[in-house]
Amino acid sequence: MARVGKVFCLHLNMEGIWLRRAGREFTVSMLPVESTDEAQNIEKDPKMIFNLHRKVPMLPMFKRNTTIEELMTWDPAPLKESLSLSAKMSKDLVKTIDKIISIVITKGPSSAPYESINELLQLGLFEQNGYMRDEIYLQLMRRINGSQTLDTGKCLWKLMICVTAAFPPSKGAFKYIKSWFDKINLSESFIKRAIKVCHCNMYVFRISGPRGYSISIDDVKFWYDESHAKVPLFGVELDEIYADPSLVEEVKDGFKVPKIVVKLIEMIKNLNGYQKEGIFRVSGDLQQVFQLKNLLTKDCDSVEVKLFKDASVPCSALKLWMRVLRSPLIPDHLYSLFLVARNN
Repeated sequence: MARVGKVFCLHLNMEGIWLRRAGREFTVSMLPVESTDEAQNIEKDPKMIFNLHRKVPMLPMFKRNTTIEELMTWDPAPLKESLSLSAKMSKDLVKTIDKIISIVITKGPSSAPYESINELLQLGLFEQNGYMRDEIYLQLMRRINGSQTLDTGKCLWKLMICVTAAFPPSKGAFKYIKSWFDKINLSESFIKRAIKVCHCNMYVFRISGPRGYSISIDDVKFWYDESHAKVPLFGVELDEIYADPSLVEEVKDGFKVPKIVVKLIEMIKNLNGYQKEGIFRVSGDLQQVFQLKNLLTKDCDSVEVKLFKDASVPCSALKLWMRVLRSPLIPDHLYSLFLVARNN
């Protein structure tokens, strides 16, 4: 097919459309885009939805599906539509997320953009279906993919730590985001520590349940400024805690116990938790439990024993800490032996 005047000519074959316009040549594939293993896994889970439908800018009458790799490649042009697909997501909200992230980057890693970060977190915390949370994660990941300087990368990773501490992605998005974390292989120590903290934060939500935590400005300050320099207490291997002498305490005859366990037991005793029937069966207030979790992560030693009035809060925090250990207290290969010992 050709157009009169040699302005536009088009040739169709089995591989695609070859075009020449004003001396320019390019090809638009007409064949289905080959899905990667990641894309196939995501398609099987209906909760993980990417907004893959895109128009070809130079040929709007044809449409094709982009790959996830193309979608997540950084483009300095402002986003016009969401990265995650949701019929309820307005373009204004997508632009708001993009704008807030730009503000944090502009201020630099040594600034204190806490109000902007809190504004971003509130967008995710008050969205019930999880798609807004996925959009925040995906936009941040896309920015990190395109970060050119270490300062920009630090800003984005510090912001990612705050996001992972405030709320989880949707169940479908979790696998993709985790695999994205795992693929990042950088020698920069700050980035390595930041990824470690993000991994632990997401793991806690994965085990404890997909519920967000109304993070305070003080928490934002900690997660943005200090958390990357500390060993996470929740969602880690027990060996990692014992490897840091400042995180363990000698209780008797040289026997050492993680300080977080000692502190929580002290809090339970102080609140007469031992006098309450079924104390470990009753769940504490989720908001207070995560508040205590953050305080313990900041500085376990400085947490006041009388901070809470309900013994269920430290009990739930202790259960949470044990539940999110990467390896259980009773190793899998010894579990059957413990059952035998109990029965005898």
